[in-house]
Amino acid sequence: MRAFLIGICGLALAGALACGGGPAASPAGGDAGIDAGDDPRRMFVGTWKLVRFERYDADGQMLPPPESGAFGAGAPLGYIMYDGEHMGVVIQQENRKPFAGAQPTGDEAVAAMSSYVSYFGPYTVNEAEGYVTHHVLGSNSPAMTGADNQRFYEFSGNELALMPPPGDNGVQARIVWEKMASKADMSAEQRRFLGFWRINYVEQGPPGGDAQPAASQYAAGYIIYMPSGHMAVHLLRTADRPEYAGGRPTGDEAISAFETYGSYAGPFIPHPTDGYVLHRRTAALSPGSAGVDAQRFYEFRDNELILMPVPREVDGSPVQRYIHWERLSSLDAG
Repeated sequence: MRAFLIGICGLALAGALACGGGPAASPAGGDAGIDAGDDPRRMFVGTWKLVRFERYDADGQMLPPPESGAFGAGAPLGYIMYDGEHMGVVIQQENRKPFAGAQPTGDEAVAAMSSYVSYFGPYTVNEAEGYVTHHVLGSNSPAMTGADNQRFYEFSGNELALMPPPGDNGVQARIVWEKMASKADMSAEQRRFLGFWRINYVEQGPPGGDAQPAASQYAAGYIIYMPSGHMAVHLLRTADRPEYAGGRPTGDEAISAFETYGSYAGPFIPHPTDGYVLHRRTAALSPGSAGVDAQRFYEFRDNELILMPVPREVDGSPVQRYIHWERLSSLDAG
């Protein structure tokens, strides 16, 4: 079993929340009353908001909540999103401190990476044995990229419980999510965004001028827009990210991991008259970005969504980036 990863399997739940490997004994399997049709992955479709962490000892007795400062303590904010084939998850601890400067110090990077979970990829479901496997294409934790995260699951009413394999000490974590309703007043323009999109390529150039492929491209990434009115972005800058030498990253390792991954989540609101969409970042890997809206001008072109951040100054001249996303799936607002 891998040593302590930063992720749902991660940093502050060592011993209580181990990752990877095959499924262990589950308190219960999936709810047989849920009809998944021909594809059990459909059971998971939607936006699920984190409502609580539970922990059980080897005898099945519930343990006290995690202590202050431990992952899962207090009131973390989290979303997990599924479309029937793909998934993405974000969990953000409470009371995260913004960086003092434009770039994090080593200690600030360690704190940011250890208080935030993000990963994405396709998923499969073993309905007979009651577990879902998240096939991780990218994560803020370098060691998790390429992993298969197996989670036993239980559906109960409007809740979904996901359970990683127990830790070496026998402690079983149970992560409980609540299904979010579709947004009742979703506009026709907002519906155009719905679904999962895969990063394609990035161009840049002067605003209104010829764009050329950017020198730096992304290795993998999803941007997700859900019928609940929420979105999330997961971007892996390079697939060749060194794993941490130990269970906890050094400052330099944390800075490197932070600089090679991007993630945020929250509601989204299109402004079609003005040609932009607002991403209302309630969660973000960079602590100072949480609570700050991201404005993206946009264009739909065939099977593609092009997002354009506000131009930035480079060597005294404005540069416009064009981020091209390819549609992976569509979702119905209901």
